[in-house]
Amino acid sequence: MDRVEEFDAHFSSLIEKSKDRSLRIIKLEKSIPEVYQKDIELFLKKFFEKDPFEFKPEDLEDVMVNGKVVKQVKLDRRPSTYLSLFRFLELYRQQLFSIKEDISALSQIIKKEKASYKIQDSLKSSALNEALSAGRIYKNIHGLVQNLCIKLIRQINEELHEALSTQGKDAFINLRKVISEVYIKSYFNPEYDKLFVNSMFMLAVSKKIRSERLQILSSLENM
Repeated sequence: MDRVEEFDAHFSSLIEKSKDRSLRIIKLEKSIPEVYQKDIELFLKKFFEKDPFEFKPEDLEDVMVNGKVVKQVKLDRRPSTYLSLFRFLELYRQQLFSIKEDISALSQIIKKEKASYKIQDSLKSSALNEALSAGRIYKNIHGLVQNLCIKLIRQINEELHEALSTQGKDAFINLRKVISEVYIKSYFNPEYDKLFVNSMFMLAVSKKIRSERLQILSSLENM
């Protein structure tokens, strides 16, 4: 068994243990292989696809931003452990994948129907505008997710290396240890703050672009 296979078996067992929310210690004893720094989407999907972070209505509050009331995640409902940070990034990965998929589908539909009158011009225009807007969001946020995940993996590996050096082979990193907002920001900004500022907007864009796709498909089916 090579190093990546050993890590995968170890980390998969930790993910299984973490399903028990009452467990306060989840011991990471092997560093995260470099291959996952080069393909963070593979890492997130492989280990966290079935349990992404979730924003519930009670996790949100109304705040005033530039004279407008907007929804924002409450401070005490934000990720506070390494595990929850990975789950937060997986939420973004899934939403960005969905946005990319819908943009591609809309582009193909509009291109295919461009010369026909099957889709109303107003519907085409609306869908195109939403696709362009979603495309800009995808481009801006995708890089933030990539960078934050790389920072997170490197920080965990550095902490584990230091622990092994000072405490010996039985050292570990507790992936469920509660870490402060100050600590998170000190190591993971500007990506962390930017992703949170855009989290509700990103979810809204994902919902909107999916709605545009379904609306056009419905329009075509009714022709």
